[in-house]
Amino acid sequence: MINEPKPNKPTIDKAKPEQSEIKTLDMKQIVAMLDEAGVSKNNYEKEWNFEADIYREIIWRLANIFSKRQGWGTETTHSEYAADKKTGLVNSLHLCLEFFEDTEDAERRDYEEFKTFLEQNILLIPQELRQRFKMYVGFNYGNNGAVVIDDNKIKIIDQDDFMKLPSDGAIGYPNRTTRDKLIDTLADKLESIIEK
Repeated sequence: MINEPKPNKPTIDKAKPEQSEIKTLDMKQIVAMLDEAGVSKNNYEKEWNFEADIYREIIWRLANIFSKRQGWGTETTHSEYAADKKTGLVNSLHLCLEFFEDTEDAERRDYEEFKTFLEQNILLIPQELRQRFKMYVGFNYGNNGAVVIDDNKIKIIDQDDFMKLPSDGAIGYPNRTTRDKLIDTLADKLESIIEK
C-alpha cells in the first residue's frame, strides 16, 4: 500500500496582521458620519478648511489616545496652515502639542514612541488627507522638533527645520457648534476603532 503524501497545511505568517486587525478609516466614512451629525463642507468658507479641520482633529485625538496609554497628559496649543506661493493651494498644516507627566512643567520627550504609534495607525488618517497636506506636529511650540507625515512616510525633524516653516495664519473653526460636533464625532469613532 502506497501512502499518499499529506497535503501541506497553509502556513500563517505571524509577522503580518490578520485582515480584521488592520484598522482603517477612509474619507467617505468620515464625511458620512459628519453629515449625519450635521457637519459638512457647507459649514466652511473653503473646502480645504473642512479637510484641514478633520485632519487636525484626527491627529489631536490620536495624540490623546497615545498619551493616555502612557499615563501622561497632553496639551494642544495652536494650529496653522501654509499655501503654495505659486498656486495658492493650501498644502501643509502645522500643529503644536505637548506630552507631560503630572504637571505641564514636566514635559515628556518620547516623540519617537509617538512616531511609532502614528506609523502603526497611519491608515486611520485617510489617504486623501495625507496626500493633500503635509502634516507637521510640533512639540512644545516646535522647540523640540516635530513629526512630519508626508503621504505614507513619517519622520522627525529638528527645531531649526520646524521654525523655518512658513505660515499663512491659523486654521480656525467656523463656529463653536460645528467644532463640537466634529470633535465629538471623530473622537468617538477613533476611540472605538483603536480600542477594539
